[in-house]
Amino acid sequence: MNVSFAQILKQERERVSRLVADCLEQQRDANPEATWLAVGDLRQTIEDVLRCRAEEFSKEELIALQSALHAALDAQLRQAVQQWYDRRFKALLELARHDPLTGLLNRAAFDARLNEEFLRARRHGRELALVMFDVDGFKAVNDRLGHPAGDNVLIAVARALQSSFRQSDGVFRYGGDEFVAVCPETSGAAIENVLQRLQSRLQTIEGEIGGISLSWGIADLTAELNTAAQLITLADERLYECKQRHHRRRATAR
Repeated sequence: MNVSFAQILKQERERVSRLVADCLEQQRDANPEATWLAVGDLRQTIEDVLRCRAEEFSKEELIALQSALHAALDAQLRQAVQQWYDRRFKALLELARHDPLTGLLNRAAFDARLNEEFLRARRHGRELALVMFDVDGFKAVNDRLGHPAGDNVLIAVARALQSSFRQSDGVFRYGGDEFVAVCPETSGAAIENVLQRLQSRLQTIEGEIGGISLSWGIADLTAELNTAAQLITLADERLYECKQRHHRRRATAR
């Protein structure tokens, strides 16, 4: 293989690679079949190259050139298809982890995050707080105004929760009208400041959705808690106590 052929091989391979890259960029969001067909049209470019070079090189050199150019095209195509599947898998994974109504992470994502933070806090002796929330009077909203109004309540509450906690915290829809926040390196006492911000935001929301408020239960990671499930149980018990207080307060007000 002489030097001139090696130079031509390099030039033509780079040219085909640029053409393929441009084509793939245009087809970036297309499905693999469409991408395959679009890039497949570039194989004609390779045949054109071979015809142009037919008088310059031997049969063996032309075969080597053809093989190298098709290999370059196929490698880029395989990479593009793999990237498409990776993007789709990531998108589907994110979809599976989010609640479609509120956009918050869902129960499955919460379980994974809490276990991760629980083990990290135990391993490094750090603080961890868990807060469970419940929308007071939610059933009454659905009964009185209908489920679309109830959905609006959940969306509004989700936004208030997201804007009240830190980006490093995790806010999740636990199920129904229950939400939960995982707060690493945070004490229960520090959460009280967060709840003050939350209540101020709820004042605006309450004007829109008819006086909805939240009950909550806060649980700190202590030496007595051996599992993430026990932390959830403690927060749930304190949430129940808070709801009972709110219920008694409303009953007295009547």
